[in-house]
Amino acid sequence: MDNRAYFRAVGLSVAALLASTALAGAQTLDLGAVDVAGSGGNNDTAVGSKAAPGTAAAIAPTQSSLYATEPQTIISDRYISDMLPPQSDMSAIVKMAPSVYTTSPNGPGASEAKIQMRGFVDGQYNITIDGVPFGDANDPTHHSTAYLPSGSLSQVIIDRGPGQASTQGYSSFGGSVNLFSRAFSDTAGGHVDTGWGSDNTQNYNLEAQSGLIKETGTKVLFNYDNTMTDGALQYAAAAHKNYMLKIDQPIGESWDMTLMSSVETGMYYGLAQITMAQAAKYGKSYAGLNANPSSADYFGFNHVHKTTDFEIMTLTGDAGLFQVDNKAYTYAYVNKDLEEKDQTTETTTSLYTKAQLAANPALANDVMGLAKENRFRAFGDILTLSRDVDAGIWSGTGRFGAWVEHVNNTRYLIQRDDTLGLAVPTTTYPAAYQYNILSKIDTFQPFVEYEWKPSDRWSLTPGYKHYDFSRDQFGNPNQTAGGKTQTVRTQAINAAYYADLPYFTARYRVLPELSAYFQYAQGIQAPTVNALYVADPQANKMQPQTTTNYQVGAVWKNDRITADADLYFIDFANYAQLNGSGNNAYYSNIGGVDYQGIEGEATGVVGAGFSLYTSGSLNSAKTKGTNLWVANAPDVTLGGGLLYDKDGAFGSFLTKYVGHRYAGSQVAGTDFNRLKPFNSTDLVVGYRFGNVVAHTSDIKISFGITNLFDHHTITDASSMLSGSTPTPASATYYWMSGRSYFGTLSVSF
Repeated sequence: MDNRAYFRAVGLSVAALLASTALAGAQTLDLGAVDVAGSGGNNDTAVGSKAAPGTAAAIAPTQSSLYATEPQTIISDRYISDMLPPQSDMSAIVKMAPSVYTTSPNGPGASEAKIQMRGFVDGQYNITIDGVPFGDANDPTHHSTAYLPSGSLSQVIIDRGPGQASTQGYSSFGGSVNLFSRAFSDTAGGHVDTGWGSDNTQNYNLEAQSGLIKETGTKVLFNYDNTMTDGALQYAAAAHKNYMLKIDQPIGESWDMTLMSSVETGMYYGLAQITMAQAAKYGKSYAGLNANPSSADYFGFNHVHKTTDFEIMTLTGDAGLFQVDNKAYTYAYVNKDLEEKDQTTETTTSLYTKAQLAANPALANDVMGLAKENRFRAFGDILTLSRDVDAGIWSGTGRFGAWVEHVNNTRYLIQRDDTLGLAVPTTTYPAAYQYNILSKIDTFQPFVEYEWKPSDRWSLTPGYKHYDFSRDQFGNPNQTAGGKTQTVRTQAINAAYYADLPYFTARYRVLPELSAYFQYAQGIQAPTVNALYVADPQANKMQPQTTTNYQVGAVWKNDRITADADLYFIDFANYAQLNGSGNNAYYSNIGGVDYQGIEGEATGVVGAGFSLYTSGSLNSAKTKGTNLWVANAPDVTLGGGLLYDKDGAFGSFLTKYVGHRYAGSQVAGTDFNRLKPFNSTDLVVGYRFGNVVAHTSDIKISFGITNLFDHHTITDASSMLSGSTPTPASATYYWMSGRSYFGTLSVSF
């Protein structure tokens, strides 16, 4: 989409919003009826602290909704605050969900961690904050510690499917991980939390709420979160702070505006997977770093500084003809880091020319490295107009709107003399740069859908969405695929992709406690930006990766049991692969993958404060024709445990098992890169004392142990193969971090 089309789209969105506002009549929107899971008192949707105490919905680590139209997992505020280490990030929050696994070798919240879901890797599913999708500006991947920590979240909802036509995102076919910021309270108050744990971990969280200010109807929420840790790995300290401010303001009788702003700063060290030889020499907690300033592995030469911000203005209301929900937003990511070329070796090659070394021989002993900066800002708007239609058997709700977004991105990687702290001087630009890139991305996704309700039990929703994605990139020099040097260094590239996507969901309320659903949907993801990192991008024969999703499931919920199960089949087409090498490298689509499986989760109240929990999946992700597994797709996941909550005391004993999977795609004739299963068990006990101290509403204390049985199984590895030949010497690995302890003290007022 060119700039004119982009501004036309923005103009249309703004015009529609203003027109709807002008048409506002006497009708009043009942804002209390607008509900997300767990945000209101509706018994069908309330979870965690919003659900009735002692019910399955109140205590369940994961659960679905009777209103789900695709496989869904809701993770409540109670699970986040009571059953997890206080420094947890979003990857730690979702680990118990079916078909999901995550790993964090440096401990929860202490390093970037990726979420794997059904064999889909980061970038093949969406992550949203309060309904706004976000991602990196190269590929739509994510950084688990870059935006909102667990202390800033009220709940997480995982949708394992493309959703409906109104579901927005860069790559929705793999699903969505939806983060929801802390919720407003009608009463003034807040809390002060402190947490501590192994590896010198400290966490502090402060929240203050104004409650409902009767004179103006305003609500204000401020949340501050601060985490510091030495990390489970050697020389792997981390620290990050988050500041979040939310304001909710009614406008007249039928409109409401919510502002959210979050700012995050973080510092981490450049961890790396290590070889077996390095593990034998330094231990499994070695992360490619040391304390020797004469070494390229010196931790002072391998660190990352990140700053992010995320702002959303949500305007909802009754415009007479339509109900309006508009989200205008911006977010930014700035990453500055120092790194070395290869952390599997402790030496580097001088980057100076022979003439420079002859003029100053001492430079030959300097440590060589790289300095990187990645900086982008996104501006966007999501407009949804809806209208209830009273037409007898054809009654329902129509929705239409559009998502429009523009992203500016600059990133470079330059050679550096770490000893001197300077870029390597060169005679001509851009010889010192590995890459220096300016990129612009435009997204436009208009949609329309109709939720037909022929009876109180049925909901049938057909929909349509148009997908429009374009990327303009100028590299001087351009980045290269696989780190190879290419002859063509200066490139201006444009790539645009379009698609029309149909959607259909059906939900049937069989009983008050039971609902069933079916979903058919198509999804799409633009080709990887790596397709532009070749000598001749025009040689690429790339089409967007697409999926056709078929899913069926059922949800059962009452006070004593919450349970759901589903079957899925996903036809994945246009799987991308790099072909050739050097200046002859290009990308093409090589075929497809069949993803299929069965998933489920359940919590049952046993009595006397005890509940039982289980979740699990049987999964398959194999290439068409060859029937070989794709990378990072476990054949089974299984979770379960015992929960307790009564008379102030609470606790959980939960374990998660992740089955066999491949490091890199499976290769016929060898299973060398097949990784063994791993499991981790966590124990938490705590007590809520209530308002035993003046001017407090509750005092809560808890203690926990993660990885109770101290497993150190391999969780991640490089491909471990060259073709079909095992390469044990060069393969690299991460192991589970060992047993760790944590404690928390929370004072609410």
